[in-house]
Amino acid sequence: MDNLSAILVAIYLILGAFLSVWAIVDCIKTKREYSTLWILVVFFFPLIGAFAYFMTKPRAKFKPFKNNIQSYRK
Repeated sequence: MDNLSAILVAIYLILGAFLSVWAIVDCIKTKREYSTLWILVVFFFPLIGAFAYFMTKPRAKFKPFKNNIQSYRK
């Protein structure tokens, strides 16, 4: 049982570190209104802050092959 709890803690720490670094890098790269606040939230609450950041982040409006589809309709 001790090995299982140690493995779960290790997974939590690795996942939290990975998501936190990813969220902080994404927050620095994108220009948002409250990016400094988000960096602090992710830093002090790693897993929950990163999850909240990615859930509230605006989605990219990516439309692949938009021009190709219109050119086939002509």
